[in-house]
Amino acid sequence: MNISIFKAKLLLSATFLLITCFGYGQQKEWQNWNSIGLKIPVSKTVDFKLSELAAFSPSNAYALNFAQTSAAFSVDVTKQLSFKFGDQLNYIPGSTNALRNRIFVEGSVDNKFSKLLKAEHSLQAEWHSKTEIRYQQRYIFTNSLSLRHRFSPLQLRPSLSYSLYYNVGGRPLQYYDKAGDPTVRQTPDGFHRGRFYARVNSRINRHVQLTLYYMNQSEFNLLTPDDKKINVLNPSTAKIVRPFDDYNVVGLSLLFSIKRDN
Repeated sequence: MNISIFKAKLLLSATFLLITCFGYGQQKEWQNWNSIGLKIPVSKTVDFKLSELAAFSPSNAYALNFAQTSAAFSVDVTKQLSFKFGDQLNYIPGSTNALRNRIFVEGSVDNKFSKLLKAEHSLQAEWHSKTEIRYQQRYIFTNSLSLRHRFSPLQLRPSLSYSLYYNVGGRPLQYYDKAGDPTVRQTPDGFHRGRFYARVNSRINRHVQLTLYYMNQSEFNLLTPDDKKINVLNPSTAKIVRPFDDYNVVGLSLLFSIKRDN
């Protein structure tokens, strides 16, 4: 057996082992996310991508949780450095703030550190509309690991990634001391969310790619002082304000690409 294929299968096995550990070992809600996208070349170094994502709740008769429309340009500055910027419009049925918009800019660096594997490190900055009350800006730090080369007749490429979210602004929360008396009312800025992804991408042909993925979202108060936390207990009502939003996702993404004629 070719050593590269063996290592690829080993990485795939580790991926699904992590899925088991992160997913089935935790009592969290399950969601199903499905998306379709179209990637269009603008020039040799610039692409435009339009996509639509729909998120469903299997435990609630497959009701729609949210829908997201994205439009973005990506620019390859070098083989290692690239930038992306765009807009995302979210629709959340049943919410008083049903439409929520954000613009974003992302920079990423590729690191082909071995013949088998490559890493990508990125930072994304987001600015949200006033209808998003949880935060006004977000900064997302992502590290990913994937195979450099595809394998098998299905042209597979597995990958793992983790994103850490830093929130700024949003609706202020009331904080309390240990005796239950109000102290300060301010925005819960800080590291409050992490997302782990395990993906398997298949390049069906030159124009079509299909990705099956698992995602685990966990919210927390990482390196956060007491008066900047979320999941805050209101002692007068015994209710949690801004509770942690933890869930698992199984998703499918279909991407069509239009290739330039060289």
